[in-house]
Amino acid sequence: MKTLENRNQQLGWVLLGVAGIILLGAINSAVTGFFWVGAIAAGFLWAYKQTKQPGLAVPGSIMAGISVGILLEGLLPFDGIFLAGLAGGFWLLRNLEPRRHEWAIYPAWILSAIAGLVVISENSWVVALTLVAAGIYLLNRKNTSQTITVAANEAPQPTKLERLMQWRAETAAAMGLPEPEILRGEQLERLAKMTPENVDAMFGVLDAAQIERYGKSLLSVLS
Repeated sequence: MKTLENRNQQLGWVLLGVAGIILLGAINSAVTGFFWVGAIAAGFLWAYKQTKQPGLAVPGSIMAGISVGILLEGLLPFDGIFLAGLAGGFWLLRNLEPRRHEWAIYPAWILSAIAGLVVISENSWVVALTLVAAGIYLLNRKNTSQTITVAANEAPQPTKLERLMQWRAETAAAMGLPEPEILRGEQLERLAKMTPENVDAMFGVLDAAQIERYGKSLLSVLS
């Protein structure tokens, strides 16, 4: 009973699928041709799968390519698109029997190339759109590289306080002293707000000994 029920379900789905394809065929005749040629191709391919006879793969693959070509030709406004579908059939044969039907790769490549040439030569708007897409890609790529270059050139410069802290760290390391013994943190903060023209302008922030020892060096950091 279960086997019969399963068969009925399978047959029901098949009938619904056929009905759907027929309805689509009423809208577009290309679907009808695709269905009938594809059904024959499916029969050959099913037989090949069951028997593993390499000869059955040839008509099955080629007719499958023809059916796809019929469908593409009816649905897409490209001249020569049928050849692309036929090329797909030879690619299928090459993949099903790569050792026995190695020759199928040659008509597959030839038909693919011819289809591409026909599409390009007979549909100038396809060529135009392709060139537009390539041009936009190149422009965006150029802009991206320029953005990266500008971003690298416009890297943020260290602030006066950062430069002063770096100077203190290097000076302390060179003299072997703790950093606060060079200058205190509050002294650095006050110096960072200044743009002194000479060392005398730093009096009040630094004492005389500090100015004598570090004045000229600090002047170059703050300039």
